[in-house]
Amino acid sequence: MAGVPISNLSAELGPNSELGKALTAALPGRVSLPGSDQFNASNGSYYSAFENEIVPAAIAHPTSVAEVATLIKTLKPLLLGQPSGSPKLAIRGAGHAPHPGAANAQDGVTVDMRGLKGIKLSHDKTAVSIAAGETWDKVYEALAPEGLTVAGGRVTAVGVTGFLLGGGLSYFSTVRGFGVDNVTNFELVLASGEVVQANASINPDLYRAVQGGSNNFGIVTRFDMAVFPRTETMWGGLLYATIDNLTKSHQALYDFATAEGDAVDENAHIQVIAAYITANNMGFDVVGANLYHTEGVANPPCFKGLLEMEGRIEQFTTLRQDTHLGFCQEQAMLNSAGKRQFFITSTIKPSLELFNAVYERFHADALALKDSVAGIVLALVLQPLTKTMLLNSCRQRQADDTGYNSQGLRVEDGPLIVVLVSSTWAKPSDDDTVIKMVEKMNADIQALAQERRMGHRYIFPNYAWTGQNVMQGYGEERLAELKSASEKWDPERFFQTVVTGGFKLGE
Repeated sequence: MAGVPISNLSAELGPNSELGKALTAALPGRVSLPGSDQFNASNGSYYSAFENEIVPAAIAHPTSVAEVATLIKTLKPLLLGQPSGSPKLAIRGAGHAPHPGAANAQDGVTVDMRGLKGIKLSHDKTAVSIAAGETWDKVYEALAPEGLTVAGGRVTAVGVTGFLLGGGLSYFSTVRGFGVDNVTNFELVLASGEVVQANASINPDLYRAVQGGSNNFGIVTRFDMAVFPRTETMWGGLLYATIDNLTKSHQALYDFATAEGDAVDENAHIQVIAAYITANNMGFDVVGANLYHTEGVANPPCFKGLLEMEGRIEQFTTLRQDTHLGFCQEQAMLNSAGKRQFFITSTIKPSLELFNAVYERFHADALALKDSVAGIVLALVLQPLTKTMLLNSCRQRQADDTGYNSQGLRVEDGPLIVVLVSSTWAKPSDDDTVIKMVEKMNADIQALAQERRMGHRYIFPNYAWTGQNVMQGYGEERLAELKSASEKWDPERFFQTVVTGGFKLGE
């Protein structure tokens, strides 16, 4: 059936259709259709309301790499080469990106990978194998009795796959780079249905491509990650204060991002936040920070400026000693599932004047939404990628002499500030209003940076919205490397043209 138009996959998936028979034969008892309890439970369990509202024609529920391989061998000839606008194939992990189509396919086939489970520590206790359907809380719980951890997600409910394929920033990023830099081996199913390993010794070009390559090369079914000893407790938490501390928080961020020599603390991690919250037709601003010291040092000197902020809001401040898992659980409580949410990102150079200008523009746009969108919450998050972090990211990347990391960043690109504008709201009728305004915020931030020659091409994949040119933001050299790998490992462009979600390489 390759090349035969399938204009309505929902109809084609009837129990007596050729496509329906092929799909159910490939995974007997593991395909659910609209209206069934299994379908409704799966399709209504996304982190994002946008994804919950997409209705695929069928959901496949594999529980092994062999079943994933069989599924791809079955579906590829039926879906490849169809006209533009034909139904797609979506690969769903355990949850990360909120935008529509990130992990669900309207009228297409969605592969729910959450049935692939398993966390296994190597015999020499240097690496852990993690199945694609796992979440970070399960990983941390499995490693804790051994006194070990990994550079994984900062929110317990986040899926391993989405986090790592998007790069991944962890509490340990300053010393260990991006989360994906710590992956020593990928097991993945290629477009051919072949199951391969990719590491520094076996298929090294594919290994380098999958690191930072989004979902463009295969369906990853297992990640092997380097583990390392953890302290019994870390120190940190949430710190919030009145908005008159804004400039002080920006100065603290600038000092942290540009620190050199002895002023650098590789065990420290921060995000600086300005939030605008509406409730009962009123709006209020707060400034805050998420700050952590992974070696458990309380009140380290690198956080001095933030810790000296006056007007601390004690009911929102949680600084303490806690476990790695405990801090991730706290973040999970702040990220409720099922909401309407939109976030978008850009990257700038550190500048106190630019930080303040960015906030003023953000705040003006936030006020414009207060009266028209009930219950909206907007946040401006600034997160540093220091030169030390980029150096360690490049070092973590094995068998590579290009000088850049998996996302095309070199040490000399730093320091950088990843800017995240996030929003949550209640009513579908407000979608267009909010999305257009937040897109405007992001465009304004980029313009402010460019005017000062303080912008940067990089777009952090985990914070990006559909339509952003993430892969182009890696730079020409890295993008050319990824395109070359795609031509070799996916010559028919199955993952470019049929599989939805992720960020594509372009023509």
